[in-house]
Amino acid sequence: MKKMWAIAKKDLDKVFKFPGTLFTTVLLPGLIFFLVYTSISVIINRQIDKEQEKEKIVYVYEAPTGFIEFQTYASQNQLLDSTLTFVYSDYEYTRTELEAKMKDDEHYIIIVFDEDFYNKAVAVTNETPAEDLPNVKILYNDQNEFIGPTAQALYYFMAAYKNFVVNQELSSVGKTTEIFTYKMESILDEVTQNTMILAMMLPMMLMIIIFSGTLGIGVDAIAGEKERGTLASLLMMPVRREQIIIGKMLSTSILSLLVAASSFIGMLSSTLVGGENMFGIDLTAELGYGFGDYMMLLLILIVIAFTVSILVLICSTLGKNPQQAASYAMPLYIVCIMLGIAASSTDLGLGFGKYFVPIFNLNVLLSDLISFKLTVGNVLATVGSSIVFIGVIVVLLVRAFRSERILFDKQ
Repeated sequence: MKKMWAIAKKDLDKVFKFPGTLFTTVLLPGLIFFLVYTSISVIINRQIDKEQEKEKIVYVYEAPTGFIEFQTYASQNQLLDSTLTFVYSDYEYTRTELEAKMKDDEHYIIIVFDEDFYNKAVAVTNETPAEDLPNVKILYNDQNEFIGPTAQALYYFMAAYKNFVVNQELSSVGKTTEIFTYKMESILDEVTQNTMILAMMLPMMLMIIIFSGTLGIGVDAIAGEKERGTLASLLMMPVRREQIIIGKMLSTSILSLLVAASSFIGMLSSTLVGGENMFGIDLTAELGYGFGDYMMLLLILIVIAFTVSILVLICSTLGKNPQQAASYAMPLYIVCIMLGIAASSTDLGLGFGKYFVPIFNLNVLLSDLISFKLTVGNVLATVGSSIVFIGVIVVLLVRAFRSERILFDKQ
């Protein structure tokens, strides 16, 4: 037991006897996670508050007797959100036009009552089968995460309306509360819903795959050479240092891209056996992606792989050994994953500026590609700003690789 503890203590001393290593290995990841998660949460909550203050228009079709009066009473007594505006006639758009606008994430909701709803509800008896009950549909776009709570509030409002009808008008004749049904229903078809789920999950998954694959390769590219003592021999070769570091970047990027491609193909191939992946999406179905979409996906993966590679190589250059380099890279890993998660749910209130934020913009562009929202402007802004970011990091990496103190400092 004593000998085993001595071996363990030797490895622990590599961390605990060096304050810098202890901080980057143990404390910094938690600190980074706290700061990034807190910042994103604050930004998202502010954005939600801002969105909730916007006017939401509810178009009501075939409104039954008494519903308008009940809704007006509820609105006046603040039982409904004050941002809701109900429209019952003189519709600005046709039903088809309105649903098309809803697909563009506009703040619209449609409530559709069955034809002759009130008379059908009054005619219901305790023996009426459930499938024969009149129905109310609350149509909304569940791709818009800010409209969902409003649709949910209207769902509960329908329960209150049903109780009102029974208690005020039908209880005297022995009606039960089951006089009609109501449900929330997305206007999106199955293919659109599947692409929405993919747009939420795939950027985060690919970021995890690429970064984790690059981490194992990149930290050894330079820090491993230092630890094995082969870096000095490499530098003595008749090759410029810029050429060495660019060669390291190319090899690391290619390998990380192959890891990402292999993992992505493996995930798609698994659906050929089971039909659906872990998110319940049938990827064997026709989702509408063409050759150009897959080429754009490849371009985005290349830019992500190259960006992640140079970030890891910076850490590998600064680290004295692969373990220390990995500890430097771990906070970056956490930040990239958090940005991937944020990109799938919100634009952080940045508007078009989100396409200029490094790492975040690549996740957003990938999400846009999957959900058919890609535009030339989005691509140019993201790729252009990413190239600038990569250029800056490459300059820093080359300067670090020229420094003898950084490369051979033993302290």
